[in-house]
Amino acid sequence: MFGQEFHIRDVIRILYRHRNVVLLCTVIVAGIVTLFVKMEQPQYKSVVKLTVLNKSITDVIQDNIDTGTHLTIANQLDVLQSQSFLERVIAALPPDIYDDYAYYSPTPVAKVMDSIKAIVKKILGLPEVKPSEKALAIENISRQMGVRHQGGGVIQISFKSTDPAKAQKVAEIIADQFIRFNIENLKKRLTIVKDYFDQQIQAAYRDMKEAQQELEEFKKAKGLTSSQGESMELAVRLNNLESSYVEVKTQRQLAEKRLKMLDQKIAELASNFPDVRDIEKRIPQINALKQKLTSLEKERMLASAIYTEKHPKMVSLSTQIEQTIKDLRALTRSAVKDTSRLVQEIFTWQDLYIEKVLTEVEISSLKSKEESYSKLIDTYRHKILYELPEKERGLVQLAQKLEMAKQRYQSVVNNSERISMVEAEKVGNVQILTPATLPVLPDTKHQTIKMLFGLIMGLSLGIAMAFFMEWYNSTVRTIEDLETNVGIPVVGAIPDFKMADKHDRRLKRRTEERPKHEKLANIYVYHRPNSIVTESFRRLFSEIELLGQQLHPFGKAFVITSAGPNEGKSTVVSNLGVAVAMSGRKVALIDADLRRPTLHELFGVERNFGLVELLENQKSLEDRLPDLRQKKRHLELITSGREVENPLEVLSSEKMRRFIKLLRLHYDYVFIDTPPLITFSDALLCASFTDGILLVARSAKTQVAALQRTKEMIEKAHVPLIGAIMNAINYKKEYGPTSYYDQYYKNYYHRYANEKKVA
Repeated sequence: MFGQEFHIRDVIRILYRHRNVVLLCTVIVAGIVTLFVKMEQPQYKSVVKLTVLNKSITDVIQDNIDTGTHLTIANQLDVLQSQSFLERVIAALPPDIYDDYAYYSPTPVAKVMDSIKAIVKKILGLPEVKPSEKALAIENISRQMGVRHQGGGVIQISFKSTDPAKAQKVAEIIADQFIRFNIENLKKRLTIVKDYFDQQIQAAYRDMKEAQQELEEFKKAKGLTSSQGESMELAVRLNNLESSYVEVKTQRQLAEKRLKMLDQKIAELASNFPDVRDIEKRIPQINALKQKLTSLEKERMLASAIYTEKHPKMVSLSTQIEQTIKDLRALTRSAVKDTSRLVQEIFTWQDLYIEKVLTEVEISSLKSKEESYSKLIDTYRHKILYELPEKERGLVQLAQKLEMAKQRYQSVVNNSERISMVEAEKVGNVQILTPATLPVLPDTKHQTIKMLFGLIMGLSLGIAMAFFMEWYNSTVRTIEDLETNVGIPVVGAIPDFKMADKHDRRLKRRTEERPKHEKLANIYVYHRPNSIVTESFRRLFSEIELLGQQLHPFGKAFVITSAGPNEGKSTVVSNLGVAVAMSGRKVALIDADLRRPTLHELFGVERNFGLVELLENQKSLEDRLPDLRQKKRHLELITSGREVENPLEVLSSEKMRRFIKLLRLHYDYVFIDTPPLITFSDALLCASFTDGILLVARSAKTQVAALQRTKEMIEKAHVPLIGAIMNAINYKKEYGPTSYYDQYYKNYYHRYANEKKVA
């Protein structure tokens, strides 16, 4: 079948044919998994919800200027599942809970899986690595912990345990450690920023004093007191612009300093991992994602001047930025292949690299703002320099310089104070939205998933077994198999007798009350003239009769044989002979299987006087034939007779040829039952005296190779091969319950039974 064009109906047919195997595998695997699941201790799940504020350090410093990098929820989820964070969690666990996870206590399912892994490693020669207590605790905690984004800035953390109180306790510890981690991370950054602003305060104070002294000296020298009118208005606008410019420039310098620090840390970690060196040159997609992220940040900066944060435009841009950062994290994660050592440093490197990229995007955004402010400042300075009188121009410039120095000084002082307040408050971006719950009922969702997985695995195994059995099976099953794979035309198909009996019982049709006949005791078609099997033999006879019109003008003689034993050739010969005789034709059946004769058993007669005695008797066959055939009988059975030492000598004799020739003159059809062709050549010798061979093949038993070999033997002997008879075919099993074979038989015989009942 697999060498032909394959259709979905073939798949359905294969699965239906091996449905018992599929069902058995599904039941066994699903049952075993369900048994192991039921043996496990019940799991209780505690849930805690956290809210993550989308604010960066620059947002904390200056809320009215949107220059934040907006770390995404995806980043926070990565942190929660990182190696370094899990180490914090196990370090904070109480001793009794730590002991539960630091020592291996597998479930029954885990024990089976561990045994399988151990066997596979032993076969492959892989060393068995025993994890440390710390590594084992991290693995067990991560297996029982669940992290999920619930939309917006909400993260749900769940933890499972066989003890409800321990589940709640560990969930609380995870949430607490995440808040502490966030605060510590924020404090580290704030320390760097505070040092920077301390330096800026001293420099700004010196600049302010120098500008104030310079303005006083200019006033005394020119005899001026203040600037009025348009010059003052220009100076105020210029001061505001320069104040904003200073703020943006300060933030840009701060970001550049942070970038420099990140580069140093990344360089230190990269020395341990060759995979991360020159990563941007090796993976061009990283630069593409960085450019995309920069473009989206600029677009969001421009849109923020028009729309609010909840506007669909802003929401869409934020979603695209979050997805781009997620893709960037996945890309950098795939770049690291050497994870056999320093796992924590790898996670640290990845976090630093992502922060570096986001900082670069922030610097690019700040530079764009800085350039915009610079252009406006140049415009106002041009007006002051070329449109105001010289005295006012000088006064405005010095006054503006002093005002700018004051604003810069005040700005850095305010930011420094704000940083100090944030440090003192010890509040980060993460807050508890819903405390950890104490579970009351066990969580059965994981059990349902495991049982469903077992069901799918069992079904998959069953389907695989069905296709394997189909591939491994080299027998002919259907009419199409015989004609396509062997190349022999099928002249008739006989249904399986057991299938026909079940079909008759469903139709409530009993065995016909026929007059007892000692020679027809075991003949199926005689006792069930209206069954599917009987109709199949009649149809087979119709095909033989049509073929016989092109053969011998007198009685037709055929050898009926098979490739191997137990394929039902004798059953086919006997039932075919009775079916032809019941149609009014005169039939002679010869049991030429002198090695294992069976026709006399099927007809319930003795074989004392048979073929051997007829051929050996000295009296001429012409004189014996009238005594052999009674004129009123349509069917004549010629048994094998006594046993002989050399059957080939008997079957190849001139008397055998003359005997068949005489039978042709007195009977319409002569059917000769011979031994299987693969083992004996008796059929070929007999066939040389007949019109040809009818080859019987039993469905799901006869091998394709045996049929091909039999066909070659017949062709080499130059004996006509009339066709094949497919015996004992189960239409429902081989073609499926919806096949036209099965449906047509059912429809026809249902209607026939109803018509007979009405009559």
